[in-house]
Amino acid sequence: MLKKSVAAFLLWMLMTAAYAQQNPPLSVNMNAQHLSLAGHVNFYSDKSAAATFEQARLADYQPVDGFPGGIYSPDAHWYYFTLVRTGNTPRDWILALGAPFLDDVQVWLEQADGHFEHYQLGDHTPFLQRPLPSRLNALPVALTDDRPVQVYVRIHSISSLVFNAALWQRDAFWVNQAQYNFFHGLYFGTLIIVILIHVCFGLWLGQTAMLAYAGYVAALLALYLGINGYGAILVTPKAIWINDAITGIGAIGSVCSTVFMWDQLLRLKQHFPRIHQFYLASSLITASALLWVTTPFYQILALILSQFGLAISFFSLSLLIVLWLKYKQTELLFYLLAFVITTFGAIAQISINIGWLPQNLVTSNIYQAASLIHILIMGLGLTWRIYQLKQQKNVAEHQSVILKQRSIEQRRFVAMLSHEFATPLAAIDRTANLLQAKYSSLSQQEAARLADIRASVTHLTSFVNSFLLSEALDHQALTPNRELCPVKPFMLEIITSLGYEAKARVDLTVTPPAGAFELDKRLINIAICNLVANALKYSTNGTKVALAVTVSADTLDLRVSNQAKALSEEELALLGTPYFRASTSVETKGVGLGFHFSREIIRAHGGTLTPFNCLSGEFTAQVLLPKLESNTES
Repeated sequence: MLKKSVAAFLLWMLMTAAYAQQNPPLSVNMNAQHLSLAGHVNFYSDKSAAATFEQARLADYQPVDGFPGGIYSPDAHWYYFTLVRTGNTPRDWILALGAPFLDDVQVWLEQADGHFEHYQLGDHTPFLQRPLPSRLNALPVALTDDRPVQVYVRIHSISSLVFNAALWQRDAFWVNQAQYNFFHGLYFGTLIIVILIHVCFGLWLGQTAMLAYAGYVAALLALYLGINGYGAILVTPKAIWINDAITGIGAIGSVCSTVFMWDQLLRLKQHFPRIHQFYLASSLITASALLWVTTPFYQILALILSQFGLAISFFSLSLLIVLWLKYKQTELLFYLLAFVITTFGAIAQISINIGWLPQNLVTSNIYQAASLIHILIMGLGLTWRIYQLKQQKNVAEHQSVILKQRSIEQRRFVAMLSHEFATPLAAIDRTANLLQAKYSSLSQQEAARLADIRASVTHLTSFVNSFLLSEALDHQALTPNRELCPVKPFMLEIITSLGYEAKARVDLTVTPPAGAFELDKRLINIAICNLVANALKYSTNGTKVALAVTVSADTLDLRVSNQAKALSEEELALLGTPYFRASTSVETKGVGLGFHFSREIIRAHGGTLTPFNCLSGEFTAQVLLPKLESNTES
């Protein structure tokens, strides 16, 4: 018995000597509604995270000033403090411990008989199993008259180890929580309204920037629900990881959405393509970290990504300043002001999380206050953006109406002019033809001049006819008048009309030779003439041109092939665009309308015209025409 008494005395002496160097107890008086334990807390870090309560009581606790900033650490942090009741102070109080998002919070509270009562708190403790129904880690404390009350707190979490503590009178605590919940309800409601507005307007206007901003605010909503303990209220006993997921999605999701949002708001694809690619890659890589939000790896990822997000914000602000100085757009000024405010709020929050900044009433709420101001300014900025888009739309519509009217007037004038050209051109051609026929004794020079006149008339007539045909095709006013036509005689007629060179170089095959098909001879004549003429023109070294036609009951398959330089995939895609000429046509005359006319004529017949390079080195233009019944039904 004597040995036990001596051992107890020595233990008391050791603890008294150690505690002499620690922060003083908190004297609880009746005039205070709540008392902060800042300056009364002593700290010990258990690097093994395996120390028992008995071992932790004997550890070397060090006094801390205020509340230390949080850090991401696998260690278990122990805190020790003493409560002393003075005067007529009420006996029953509530001890509130933070932060609400800590996973494992264990408390050993000294009772009147000297033993320690153990309480399990933290967001891994289901809400209904907590000592008090609060979003905070709160428990009742009964102060005694004759002795101080010692309190030991152990915290362990994959999130930032942020610790704070306060003692509240019961009524004051519940009133404070009601006020806190009311104002946060308004705050969360504001965020939800902002999200819905930007999603609706983003989808309506097709603005990815608005959708990106909605994602950013949604991430903030998840983050605030988690770090303020409201996510734990949603946790069921079988899903205690939900608050970890909500907090992690908010923290990492805010970094991911911030990167993507900056990319869209600053139009980096247009202004800085290389930076745009970096931002998109960073956003995707950051998004992949969401898979680890409920694992111990979150400690590493959260620390790295929070610092990365801060760096991206500063860099984006620099880009924003550059763009504003260049373009002087009011919209960019709104963004600049909004994000300067929220960036400094983020700096404060990250500084608390990694231990650079102590936690107090101001620093704990500065990020939320900054983000609220940010959202209000961004609301004004995006409202201005919508106003500008509406103004631009009105201007574009007005200009479109003017341009359309001018185009109609110009087309009408040119069409009238082209029509008026046709009569005098025909008269000139007839007169030149009569002169050639009547005066056989014309000199060689005079005959050459008449030939030049007729050639020029033919060229102008062809130009007028091409313009009129182009007008009809562009306005879809071309209706084929199809009739049954023997194919082989028709193809021979086309080849003959192209002159001696065509008759010498074009190899015609028709299968079956007696095949007939329904088509508009006048229009198809123009289309095939253009294709054969182009094949002759662009053949290498005067090689042969193959014109192969296969007639079946349902389709006419016509292919014009020549030995020519292959076109690139990009040129094949553009072939048929009005006025487009491929790289192989540099040394030949033309305006780039022939293939376009052919394609539109074939399309008017319900068919297709497809150019492609063959493996044998040939270039082929394939025409597929459906029969009249198929075209009508389609």
